[in-house]
Amino acid sequence: MLPAQAPRSCLRQQSGVVVLIMLLILILGSATLLLTKLNKNDSRPSHNVAVAQDLGAVRAALLGHSLINGNCLPCPDLSGDGLAQASCGSGAPVAGFLPWATLNLGVTDVWGRRLRYVVDPDFTGSGSCTITAGMAGDIRVQGYDQLGNPYDLTSDSPAAIISHGANGYGATHADGATLPNPPPGHGDEEINRTGTTLLVQRVSTDDPAMAGGPFDDLVVWVSLNAYKTQLENINGGPLPP
Repeated sequence: MLPAQAPRSCLRQQSGVVVLIMLLILILGSATLLLTKLNKNDSRPSHNVAVAQDLGAVRAALLGHSLINGNCLPCPDLSGDGLAQASCGSGAPVAGFLPWATLNLGVTDVWGRRLRYVVDPDFTGSGSCTITAGMAGDIRVQGYDQLGNPYDLTSDSPAAIISHGANGYGATHADGATLPNPPPGHGDEEINRTGTTLLVQRVSTDDPAMAGGPFDDLVVWVSLNAYKTQLENINGGPLPP
């Protein structure tokens, strides 16, 4: 005789436990990886460690959201209520506030400012998203080598999150009050304030002679490979071509 099948409610509970364990691993791994990258030659204040941990958790929450929402990442929050827009179109990446309420996260970073969120709308939806093996995001994050030459940290991410750092240039407070835009010479911080297809993540500096100018933003992104691997593991097979 075949063994009796477990009740569906029990299976759902087991599935829920597996998802929670996976999310915990993703959160810890994301934060650790980000901290490792930031600690090398970086002069950020120590409280930026908390921001790095928060951004790692946000990235894991975005991946977790896709697990329970038909493979879909959320659209940005455009009204300031913390809720993702129902639709954000198609085509080029779009930006707004991180939809913190949709993701069940905190409202702001450690400085009391909203996080900026950029997402490729081809990876978003309200019920089910068809993610194929050949799909790539249109978000590029750029860094600099020790000689000041730009290079791509990623060129195909479906989503990214930006904290505008301690100086807060270009940020918005939880109450909707806006801070001044980056002053002249803060070129990379201006890119992170307005950019959607190009963002910048690099070491913190007050040196105006550095490529891109003074900088203290923190940027993390959703890895396309990690995103697709997660979907394959959860869905039990390769993505459609």
